[in-house]
Parts: sequence; structure tokens; C-alpha cells
Amino acid sequence: MSPVIIDDGSTDLRWPELTKKFAEMGVHGSLGVPMEISDDASAALNFFASKPGAFTPNVYDKAVGFAAAAHNILHLSVRIDSAHNRAEDLESAMQRRTAIDLACGVIMAQNKCSQAEAMEILTRVSSNRNRKLRDVATELIEQLSGNSVQTHFEA
Repeated sequence: MSPVIIDDGSTDLRWPELTKKFAEMGVHGSLGVPMEISDDASAALNFFASKPGAFTPNVYDKAVGFAAAAHNILHLSVRIDSAHNRAEDLESAMQRRTAIDLACGVIMAQNKCSQAEAMEILTRVSSNRNRKLRDVATELIEQLSGNSVQTHFEA
């Protein structure tokens, strides 16, 4: 996608309703610079002028440069947010996995069985009760210890 200029709203025939609204607000020119932020997000930086012909080549170049800087900031912000979400998801997964591993250890000790057999037992209980594996594991550990399951991972 490339930038779109309405150099003079009174003579541009592409979007008559838009240019009419612009004229009512005292806008006679506009420049829209599209920005791809990520695979599923895009935006545009729009500049407006109170007189026709305001978007000279120099102004156009500066606007496109400004939009490029804004694109970089938005793109970085999306990447940081995605990384933060992944970190939270991984921390949550580690906490769930801790409960499951502890429950397997308890089942192994009680039944003198292998880890694979303990996991089969835990999975069967989860299925029979129609509850998530992590919830069954957490409940088992909390009933035995009287405390909530805690991980010892630093976030």
C-alpha cells in the first residue's frame, strides 16, 4: 500500500462524500500513509491541511519519514507485548506443570509405580471426573499438603 494524497478536496473526485465533510471542517488536503504493524494489524497516519497544495514533495517526504518512525515504534510495541504475553503464558505453564509433576510423584510413591503409570492414573482420574488435568493435580497436592501449589521459578 502506498500513501494517498488529496491535494485539493474541491477538485478531487475520488471520494466526494469525504471531501465534502473535509471542506465543512476546513480541511482542503490530506495525506494518508499506511503502516503494516504485524501480520494481522495495520494502521494509517493521516495528515490534514487547511489549504490545497500543502503536501509539497518536501512535506510528503517528511510525513513518510515520520510515519516510518511511528511504524517502527508501533511494531516494537506489538513485539514487546507479544513477548510479555508469551512470558506470562510460559510462567503459567510452569506453574501448572509443577502441580502435575508433584501429583505424579505422590501417585508414584503411593502406588510404587513408574512416572508413566502415575501419569496414566492422573489422566484417567481427570477424564473420569471430567476435569482438567492441572486442576485434578492441584487439588491432590492441596489436599495432601494443606497448602497451595507453589513454583520456585523467578519471573
